[in-house]
Amino acid sequence: MSSQGPSTMTNALPAGTPILPGTPVDNESTTKAFVIACIDPRYINVIEDYLAAHLGKNGFTYDLFILAGASLGGLNTSGSVCSLASTNWQTTLFDHIQIAISLHNVTQILIFEHLSCGAYLGCSVADTMTQHIAKFKSLQTPINARTWTNYAGTSSPGTTIFSNGIKGYIINDGSTSNAGSLYDIQTSEYLNEYYPVGTVSGARVLVVGCIDPRFSALLTAFLRGYKGVQFTYDLTTFAGASLGINQSYGGYNYSLLSQGTTWGPTFFDHLAVAKSLHNITEVWVFDHLDCGAYKRFLYGDVTNPDNSISDHTTQLVSLQGRIASSSPSLAFKGFVMNTDGTIVKTVDDGRGVIINRYEFTPAQSIRDSSDWTSYKKQSAMYKSTNIASSSDPWFVHGEQFRLDWLNGKNKCSGCAANAFSGTVFP
Repeated sequence: MSSQGPSTMTNALPAGTPILPGTPVDNESTTKAFVIACIDPRYINVIEDYLAAHLGKNGFTYDLFILAGASLGGLNTSGSVCSLASTNWQTTLFDHIQIAISLHNVTQILIFEHLSCGAYLGCSVADTMTQHIAKFKSLQTPINARTWTNYAGTSSPGTTIFSNGIKGYIINDGSTSNAGSLYDIQTSEYLNEYYPVGTVSGARVLVVGCIDPRFSALLTAFLRGYKGVQFTYDLTTFAGASLGINQSYGGYNYSLLSQGTTWGPTFFDHLAVAKSLHNITEVWVFDHLDCGAYKRFLYGDVTNPDNSISDHTTQLVSLQGRIASSSPSLAFKGFVMNTDGTIVKTVDDGRGVIINRYEFTPAQSIRDSSDWTSYKKQSAMYKSTNIASSSDPWFVHGEQFRLDWLNGKNKCSGCAANAFSGTVFP
């Protein structure tokens, strides 16, 4: 089937069948930060855990934007950094920063670098602390100097817009005992915090989502429910997901930003990177309803409710065709997320990971495979105690409980048959 064109055939559920139980998404009014990270699946769990601990506990959410190489990718203008990037990634990045300012009033940028970066290798740049710090500072300069339009419609430089600063961190690659620790570029010291680094350098799926912070946790929860993809996926984000990519190629009556022509080429650059560095075999694209980009690009009316799954399916099929033209061997699935928390699969070419009904609704984001193995063992031991519960304990407890468990504080002492005691869960 690798040579066939786009199809909406499903291999597990009929198109339009909800596959994730509904849980309303969070409000976006608490968004404070725009986060820039690399595509590498080994390190995204560190970023998610750090942000959950430092932003999530204060009720803040964030826009997440992915570029291969993080700061290195953000410095690329039409292939100026290396041959991995043939288009202007910096323009795409700056477009998305402006959207985050206009729609979500972000006041801070957080940039996460990591050592052992394939983009640095592919671009023949020394993968050293010195180079990562230099690239971060080089990207920081134009962001601060650029004139942005703030939430109220007033133009101001980045130094004013980002009142909480532009901060950079470098994740240790695990070659020392400080694996998973974060180096704070501003203070020139390691933070006294450690997060598990993933061990799988490849990826099976390239996932495309929107930058809307309301849907980030929902998307991560869904992805980790499938053994064929969890922890081994590359993530990219574009405003509007499928539509944000498609609109670069014309045929739309409205435009959110005149520079939107770079988004599609930037996506296809990242598709090439994911194939080359991580050997992906399929692409999953997640649109969502009530999408600001759809209201601007497709309808030209910000008051439009954007509640038509059919319109999103049309865009998903269009993107499927573009991908099939250049990479026919890649499987494709398209999904639409609703504001009530349901996820509907609307496009499936019948190849790759089989999507069955979702079995549970996790509460936290996990991307490390060794962690998942431990959690499943914990879940099995919990169930062996026959304690009445509607779901596994990991999925109903918060971040601090997870960190305590990782550090061995909640392991059962003297339980029969290696089971967990019902008293260890708060």
